[in-house]
Amino acid sequence: KKNLTRSFSLVYTHRRYWQRVRNHPAAFYSRMLRFTRREEPVMSRVSLGAGSVMLAIVGLSLSNYTSAQFGGGQPPEKTQPSPSVSAEERIEGILDKPLLTPLLYQDQPLNEIIEALASEYDIPILFDNSALDEVAISPDTEVTISLRNIPFRSALNHILRQPGLEDLTYTVADGVLLITTEEKANETLSVQVYRVDDLIHGISQHPGGTKENPFSSLIQTIVQCVEYGSWMHNKSGEGTILLVQPGMLVVSQTKQVHDQVHALLEKLRATKRKIEQLPTAVAGGS
Repeated sequence: KKNLTRSFSLVYTHRRYWQRVRNHPAAFYSRMLRFTRREEPVMSRVSLGAGSVMLAIVGLSLSNYTSAQFGGGQPPEKTQPSPSVSAEERIEGILDKPLLTPLLYQDQPLNEIIEALASEYDIPILFDNSALDEVAISPDTEVTISLRNIPFRSALNHILRQPGLEDLTYTVADGVLLITTEEKANETLSVQVYRVDDLIHGISQHPGGTKENPFSSLIQTIVQCVEYGSWMHNKSGEGTILLVQPGMLVVSQTKQVHDQVHALLEKLRATKRKIEQLPTAVAGGS
């Protein structure tokens, strides 16, 4: 009884000791159990009751500690996509994010790599088997690759450039990421919307732009520098590009051209940031 009373006194009067109990509840819980099982004179009902209360408190602390450290034994819930985000937009967003883990594969079949990626990133990935058959490429083709610290999109492009897979690419449509051939992908036009208001803010659009339509020089840059023969604007293709206010470009093009448009816009943004960081005199050329 005296020993138990002394333990309670230490717990409630010595802050450092209580912190140790809180930080290491498992050890203290075990110690208290051993103490109550020792062959000593029978404690009074009051002391026994107090000891039970103390064990319950420490047990609750242990439960909270376990939950904090191990998530209560429950797997983390998957984040549900916003209802306002389409399946295609969700996949495109995941493609632009960095790899969650390094890709380290040695002589691994492509279909097994793709299956692992589909599971890890929680996106549906399918093979266009009829298109692959036309170019005699098997999903079982072995791949050796080591990648880390790059966007998922770039990693997927590298995978599909490996020996024996050079004719492959991917498209995002109908809620899935489809691995197909370059020829098949370029037969289909898809529509994407690009936000570009940041590319004209504070920067003169002349020559080429007008006061009424400051985006026109940006449109001219795209149709002149990206696959010239693929644009209806140049009277030589089926691709279209239209301005939608405020600050959006709606582009109907093949996957290959979309990739180039995306890359050009990102390069323009990077260069614009560098210009804005320059001193005014330097940026003005004086």
